[in-house]
Amino acid sequence: MDFSLSDEQRAFQDSVRQFAQKELPEIAKAVEESDEPPGIEVRKRFAELGYLGINLGTEDGGAGGSHLDAVIVLEEIAKISIGVAFPIFESCFGPCLAIAHFGNDKLKKWLLPRFAQAI
Repeated sequence: MDFSLSDEQRAFQDSVRQFAQKELPEIAKAVEESDEPPGIEVRKRFAELGYLGINLGTEDGGAGGSHLDAVIVLEEIAKISIGVAFPIFESCFGPCLAIAHFGNDKLKKWLLPRFAQAI
């Protein structure tokens, strides 16, 4: 079995890595020094880039990507800072994924788009 990334996945990984290396080091330093979560500006930037809820269905406000897409984003952001990557985890794997799989339709429609859009 071949577990190599496709050309498209590698290009996506490179774009996330470039973003993370360019825009996140100073934010990561502040987050880690203050021991506070990333501010709304960071979450909104992640949402603009489609990183929040990337693996949630479009009907739930996500991008409809794969879990591998979400792992690629999470890994590249976490290389800079686990603290800064936390919103990615929360919107792709943590409570959001549980709600997407097990929540009722009313809860999904109300909550999941908020996570994906950083509302």
